[in-house]
Amino acid sequence: DPFLRGILSSIPTLWGLPPAAVREPLNPYDPVRLFTEEPELAPYDLAPRIEGDTLTVRDPILGDRVVAGKTVLLIPERIKGQSVYMGQYKNLSSPLPRPGPDEATALLITRTISTGTRILLKEGEIFSAPYGILDILFHPLPLVRRLAQALKLAAKPKQDSEQVLSEIIERLRRNVEAKHAAYRALEQVNADLVKARQELKEKLTHLERHKELSRYLPPKIAEKILAQGVDFAKRLERKLMTVVFTDIRGFSAITDDLEPEEIVDLLNCYHSEMIRIIHLYGGTLNKIMGDGLMVFFGDPVRMDDHADRAVHMAIEMQRRVSELRAKWHSFGHDLGVGIGINTGYMTVGNIGSDEHKEYTVIGNQVNIAARLEQMAAPGQILATHRTISHLNNEVPVNEKGEILVKGIHSPIKIYEISVF
Repeated sequence: DPFLRGILSSIPTLWGLPPAAVREPLNPYDPVRLFTEEPELAPYDLAPRIEGDTLTVRDPILGDRVVAGKTVLLIPERIKGQSVYMGQYKNLSSPLPRPGPDEATALLITRTISTGTRILLKEGEIFSAPYGILDILFHPLPLVRRLAQALKLAAKPKQDSEQVLSEIIERLRRNVEAKHAAYRALEQVNADLVKARQELKEKLTHLERHKELSRYLPPKIAEKILAQGVDFAKRLERKLMTVVFTDIRGFSAITDDLEPEEIVDLLNCYHSEMIRIIHLYGGTLNKIMGDGLMVFFGDPVRMDDHADRAVHMAIEMQRRVSELRAKWHSFGHDLGVGIGINTGYMTVGNIGSDEHKEYTVIGNQVNIAARLEQMAAPGQILATHRTISHLNNEVPVNEKGEILVKGIHSPIKIYEISVF
């Protein structure tokens, strides 16, 4: 059809006239077959369907299925004594009436569907008509132009009109083929761009997840989770885990004596050493609260020895702190770290609102560990009976009695873990 319309449009140019305007108010094609079987149109994957009196397609830009057409009743016009369909129509009522002897149904396109570079369906087109109609408008040549053209033709040798028309048709055929080839190339470029954009989006998502995981986990564990495609903290869970709180004793007292640069240097040194030890034992660094740390074991990677890992991490931390004290002495202060550990069932996952969520653990067992950290003296590790009872490997401990914790009805038996 584009080829035929191009030929008809070009005929007036033989006589120096502007190309004719060609409109197709009706065409006989079934859009379902056209966009599923035509090699040039099938790759757009419109997946057209007729559902009742409605045409639905997949929008190439939005990706959603949309309504693109509806069934209408064609109204005939009388031309030279004959009834001819020229594109006049009326909407159908429901239920659908049976067409009369001079009536026929067709499919009116109600939504323009394009790829961004090419219009596939245009609002106002009518498909599935009894036949096709081409409305061709030739521009008349003014009288002066006609006289000039007649003189021009008289002055030149006559050309074979059939040969000229043949040459124009051949040029038009080549132009149409080149245009179709350009469309196909452009669509391929667009498809490649869409694919590249999707791949870039996936890589950015991967990087964002890696960045999120790296805030909490050792790099190797973060890579393992990403490689396995595990969803990270998508839902809240109740798990048996071990949580650890640490805090530098007497730190707030020295902030009045030290310059901000000295405080930052001290904290950076301390945190880098502590985080290295956390990663060494596979802990999840949940929060850095000034000079305090919150670490838990057992999520997002399941581990049966979470209590052992937590206790040995705490021992290693205290041993490293004793080595760092020499540097802290240079600031004129003798600092130490208090550590509290507890094991129990707690809730873990992304907790918060839609505006802000934080991956963390909550529950009474978490509060107990925080309370033990507050009680611990510099260089001391306090752990509950639950943590000690879950150890696979014994460590030297001293029973410290029982404490009462707000929100817990029964007294909590606690122990001090020997560091050296």
